[in-house]
Amino acid sequence: MVKNIKVKKIPVKKVKSILSKPRPKIRAKSKRASAKKVKSQGRQGIGCGSRAKQIKLQNAFLEAFVKLGTLRAACKVVNMSRQTHYDWLNADPTYKPRFESAEEDSADRLEAEAIRRAVDGDEVPVGFYMGEASEYVTQRSDTLLKFLLEGRRKKIFGRRTELTGPDGGPITIQRIERIIVDPEKQK
Repeated sequence: MVKNIKVKKIPVKKVKSILSKPRPKIRAKSKRASAKKVKSQGRQGIGCGSRAKQIKLQNAFLEAFVKLGTLRAACKVVNMSRQTHYDWLNADPTYKPRFESAEEDSADRLEAEAIRRAVDGDEVPVGFYMGEASEYVTQRSDTLLKFLLEGRRKKIFGRRTELTGPDGGPITIQRIERIIVDPEKQK
């Protein structure tokens, strides 16, 4: 779990507006200029300036990743490229375990939501009066419940194919030989 992270809470409307806008492409003036820029950043300064700023940006990214669940969305929220994330994975030995922990946290959030939808369900309007919803029904997801049970109780609910012999016994393997006889030689 990611700890000691202070990130501004971002309203859902702002996240949606950020995700819908195309990201401007930044181009270096020349290949030589971009190579100098990368070289000057060094191993510790990938994506930002000092190590403290890098850690702060990493923490903000990881927090956004846990909440949003995708690299693309998290990168847009903290205004960085996906390549920066991959550079951190390769160059920063402290980042990889923190990212793996964030992936687990994100998967736990998804699993909790799947359980909530499968067990508690959502209120869905079914009756309307004068354009307004007047009656609601709780709709649960049997498909989500099925997949959750298949994943957690594989012995009971998992998909399985069992090959057995007669009466559930073991399969016996026999060697079958084919003998080809020439009818003209037998006459």
